[in-house]
Amino acid sequence: MRKLLRTASLLTSTILLLLCNDSKSIAQTFTLDSTVLVADTVITGLNIPWEVSWGADDYLWLTEREGKVSRVNPQTGTRDVVLDASQANGGEVYQIGESGMLGFTFHPQFPDSNKIYLAYTYRVGSAVREKMVRYEFDGDSLINPFTLIEDILGASTHNGSRLIIGPDGKLYMTTGDAQVQPNAQDVTNLSGKVLRFNLDGSIPADNPIPGSPVYSWGHRNPQGLAFGPTGILYSSEHGPNNDDEINIIRPARNYGWPTVMGICNANAELTFCADSNVVESIFNWTPTIAPSDLIYYNHPSIPEWQGSLLLSVLKNRQLTRLTLNAAGDSITSETVYFLNQWGRLRDICTAPDGSVYLATNGNSYSNTTPNTHTIIRLKNQGFVPPIMLNAGNDTSICLGASATLNATVSGGIAPLTYSWFPTTGLSCTNCPNPVATPAATTTYVLSVLDINGNMATDTVIVNMVSQPGPITYTVTILDTFSLSPMLEFNINTPAADSVWVIMSYFDTVGVFLNTQNINFTDSTVVVCTIGAGDCSIDYEILVYAYSACGFDTLYDSQRIIVGESTNIQVLKKSFFTIFPNPTTEQIIISGLEAGDDISVSNIAGKQLLQLISNSSSESIINVSVLPAGIYFIGVTRNGISSTQKVIKY
Repeated sequence: MRKLLRTASLLTSTILLLLCNDSKSIAQTFTLDSTVLVADTVITGLNIPWEVSWGADDYLWLTEREGKVSRVNPQTGTRDVVLDASQANGGEVYQIGESGMLGFTFHPQFPDSNKIYLAYTYRVGSAVREKMVRYEFDGDSLINPFTLIEDILGASTHNGSRLIIGPDGKLYMTTGDAQVQPNAQDVTNLSGKVLRFNLDGSIPADNPIPGSPVYSWGHRNPQGLAFGPTGILYSSEHGPNNDDEINIIRPARNYGWPTVMGICNANAELTFCADSNVVESIFNWTPTIAPSDLIYYNHPSIPEWQGSLLLSVLKNRQLTRLTLNAAGDSITSETVYFLNQWGRLRDICTAPDGSVYLATNGNSYSNTTPNTHTIIRLKNQGFVPPIMLNAGNDTSICLGASATLNATVSGGIAPLTYSWFPTTGLSCTNCPNPVATPAATTTYVLSVLDINGNMATDTVIVNMVSQPGPITYTVTILDTFSLSPMLEFNINTPAADSVWVIMSYFDTVGVFLNTQNINFTDSTVVVCTIGAGDCSIDYEILVYAYSACGFDTLYDSQRIIVGESTNIQVLKKSFFTIFPNPTTEQIIISGLEAGDDISVSNIAGKQLLQLISNSSSESIINVSVLPAGIYFIGVTRNGISSTQKVIKY
């Protein structure tokens, strides 16, 4: 087997010089296969930018090796330095050669979570060390540094230091061999590794080596990390004078350095690879090109690059596209762009609109012209982003309640037109976030139209939670000839509802004694015990139903009289219903007939109100003047009485 040598094919480009409207830079146009890219300078005057990242706050963030972190408005180029930890400013960042302020990444919930992560070198005496620190962004500055790991061997070169958070929510960090090659094979040493942490800096329980952040080893100087859409982790790595590499990082695997470079083909390499579980690179370059950062580009704005790896290259001063196979586990071709156009390209990132940003590092390794480096933007200005619409999450409400439909829209060309259908129960029909108060379960359809006639639709369902369904139950008294009768409940209710039984105790003259709440899953309740004396006592059973709407109305009531020995009876179920219960203002009594005698009594049995129903369906009673407490509504019809409890609060 021999090492593979891929030759890059340079895409011929048409270059036009155009003056930008704001005159801050000269824009150039480059034609790919068919896409025309406009390249302009976002900001210049930087001193070796090492990392450039697009933040969810719609700003570019960048590090400079001297020790600075900045936040840049991509529209105006305005720059705010949010951290200056350089030695010139009294900070601890130590910069020499390729060391200094290096890797950077955001907490996955940024900016809702204000945390960011930095990797940089510092000094302990005369020795160079590397650390990773978590900061918090207060809107102006990075504050509250918290060291996650430190005392990693550093050097003037070979520090790795790329940071990325994966789809697993874990934080990955590369380290170089710090010019001590054997350390890359020592799994107890953190040099020459890909490390994996929880976001708080602790060690994940599923790391390959218990208690260790080491995820993979045998690396020389990996300076690029990127996750593909299927979770594959790609890395770019500097070789010595041969075999720069692209690798797929796998847990608990060895990548061969310093014995293996590229693929396993020399005799010594073949033996070591067989003995050491070595993973071969999926692409390599000899002579070397000095690969730096890489991203997985998957935006339709630049179709020629979609679904590919994009690599920023230092020594060869180019942007490289690496085309992947369908599985994403091999590289099928390489294309070179912008050769010698902007000098050394250190870093690359992409924005939500598909624009690509490149950090330049001048024309020479030695940085002979500091404070002249730039961030270049590549954009397809003719791209019309498709409308991405989410009408919101389905929700459930109770009758009379409201829900805000939280639609989110991106893409399209403004202005956008919103249209909701049906219009029933909506506070507005031409806005993104109306308030819905439907009378029944309703599926709302949102259509969004941009100025060019592009349209997207999506639906959201507002479910109306019904009142509890029919409830049936029986009440049986057991052990009727003993001093320990048992009251047994058998309740059947729809599975979506919950039923509670409230037992109210009265003495023989009707004075309230106590209340007991019983979940419907209980089947028996002791209502009298041996030695309790006279067991002649009244029990009123009040059945309440609960649903997703919360506490609902009283469903039914029964009065049970438990007496000595055989003096036991269960009275008739109520023939009327009360709503709402509990209440604050009034109650509506349903199921009445004209001539029914209605009374309101307090818990001591004192009658407070009496009236005769003149309705064949319902009556309304104002209870707002009554103090908070428990009351009993009695209805007598043809000499038969039924009573229900009402809670007034």
